Amino acid sequence: MSNIRILKINVCRNAWLLTVILAASSLAIALPQPSSLACGDRIQTSIKLTHDLGPCPADGLHIVAATPVTLDLNGHKIIGQGSGTGVSMFGESIIVKGPGRIVNFGTGINLEHGTGDVMIYDLDLVRNIEGIALLFSNRVRILDNTIDGRDRGKTGISISGVGNSFFYRNTIRGHSDFGFWLGEGNPVVSQNVITENHVGIHFGTEGSYTVRGNMVFRNETNGIEAEIMEAGGCGTIEDNFLRANGENGLLVTGSHFFHAACVVRDNVVEDNRLNGISISGANDHTVVGNRASHNGVDLRWDGVAGACWSQNIFSTSSPQTLPQCPLF
Repeated sequence: MSNIRILKINVCRNAWLLTVILAASSLAIALPQPSSLACGDRIQTSIKLTHDLGPCPADGLHIVAATPVTLDLNGHKIIGQGSGTGVSMFGESIIVKGPGRIVNFGTGINLEHGTGDVMIYDLDLVRNIEGIALLFSNRVRILDNTIDGRDRGKTGISISGVGNSFFYRNTIRGHSDFGFWLGEGNPVVSQNVITENHVGIHFGTEGSYTVRGNMVFRNETNGIEAEIMEAGGCGTIEDNFLRANGENGLLVTGSHFFHAACVVRDNVVEDNRLNGISISGANDHTVVGNRASHNGVDLRWDGVAGACWSQNIFSTSSPQTLPQCPLF
């Protein structure tokens, strides 16, 4: 009798365990698993890659976030075949982080209508035509990435309609158009290394930019160029190291009808082939506290753009006498 009772208990226990195991297996099948990811998948929950993804004939992954989502590449690659987007994002509270690589897409990472709290960091974006593209987004931080065009890339980072966002400690090189292309917005671009692009940093539509503490060297044409397209479309350019660029270290140009009020201060500008600092567009610029040496011409002013100059250290200027700032 006791043996029969024990047998019944064991049968019941085993049935219960089997039910738990089957339920857990069903749950595991229902949840998105990294091992089951395929090119073009849409993810809405946090994922850690366990293997490389691709080569993808079109897009890599799509993130649509109504709740916080983290994509952790976990040391792996998302690989394209030359077109599409490696990771596209829409929403808020999104993190895409490395270590890991996004390689050989049309666009490495694309964010549209990001409504806040987006971070992209510790990634290598290699041989994408456009490294990172941001459109109509706010409160974005992009930091500690390497964006390498390797004879294929056109633009490292491009932004348009981006507010309250920060781009810092990135290395951007090897792009045939721009390292940074900054459209309208008020971004902070700080402490980046920008080299071997056609233009290092370009900005100039409506916005107020802070470009501070970057190392911009050995770009094919201009290290930093501000092309003023709207009134007020400038900001502060300070504490940058601009060296050995093929044309100007810093060029401010655009329509003389606009009042842009660029503040150019405390930059070190040396060994640029054409000019160190050249002001030839818009009005109300202040150029103060810069150190320029061994450029084609250290400081150049076109004589038309409204600008004043004070406390700069330089050897050559055109014209030889520059208008002084009234407060100095």
